[in-house]
Amino acid sequence: MPVRPAPVPDLAWTPEQADDLATRVLAVWRDLLEQLPDLPVTKGSTPSEAAPAVALPVPEHPMPPADLVAHLRELAFEHTTQVGHPAFFAYVVGAGTVPGAAAELLTAGLNANLGGYRLAPGAAEIELHLTRWLAGRFGLPEGAGGMVMTGGAMANFVGLKCARDQRLGLEVREAGVREAGPVALYATEEAHVVIRRAADMLGLGAGSVRAIEMDDELRMRPAALRAAIAADRASGVTPLALCATAGTTTSGAIDPLPELAAIAAEEELWLHVDAAYGGAAAFAPDLAPLLAGIERADSISFDPHKWLYTPQSSACLLVRDAAVLARSYDVEAA
Repeated sequence: MPVRPAPVPDLAWTPEQADDLATRVLAVWRDLLEQLPDLPVTKGSTPSEAAPAVALPVPEHPMPPADLVAHLRELAFEHTTQVGHPAFFAYVVGAGTVPGAAAELLTAGLNANLGGYRLAPGAAEIELHLTRWLAGRFGLPEGAGGMVMTGGAMANFVGLKCARDQRLGLEVREAGVREAGPVALYATEEAHVVIRRAADMLGLGAGSVRAIEMDDELRMRPAALRAAIAADRASGVTPLALCATAGTTTSGAIDPLPELAAIAAEEELWLHVDAAYGGAAAFAPDLAPLLAGIERADSISFDPHKWLYTPQSSACLLVRDAAVLARSYDVEAA
């Protein structure tokens, strides 16, 4: 008879062990919240300083909880840029919230897998309800929805894949883009680089993204867009998608969405609006008019981890017709 190996209980912590470690970490968090206003935004750690302090040799045996938490304290206070500091003005980063941190603890504890409905029915329904509600706040019609993902780059990519599949035909999922011929997407130089990256990963080529001329406020010029579309059609290039931006990263510029939506409808282009930065304006009555026209979008990317301060990283892709997500992503995995 083979000898049954002894069980390895390393991860089978008791509630008392869990409470001990959580209490120690909570003390670090509490101290951070209390001391944050008096801390420097950053101590400017260089690789030569940070790496020896935090990249410890992987031990053969677990570190004692006290040593581990002391290590985490050094990381939190000495080698972290404090994005929640009142003097942090760099980048477009939300500071996070206390409820968000508490929710992250429960999320990690449940470790829910949303890859299948039966694995996490409650979490799946929360995602569906949340994205439908968000879609409604942007003015999208009944039947709109979306999904939560890891960041604006992925949200833009997923939205532009929907654009590719809907405009070139769903057979492109199996056959690829080789037979489709050259295509064009339209954005400005102020659009986030992830638009070009998405075109690259979708097999369309980063060069398929046309840089449309901007006005003095760094917004896309509708007349220049019309001219670019006409030139592409004349040369045998298929116009595919218009990528407008609602809040560019460098200046906060918002493209003229009503005019661009009209052109997209006339030219039968997929209208994708990258609202990763500026989308939260839809929630403020005094700012919502700045996004007029976004309700005509086919897809919208939006980052709650910016103005809504949810924990990093969270983004939403919202689509006018939730069924396009199934058409672009469903597979039979049996």
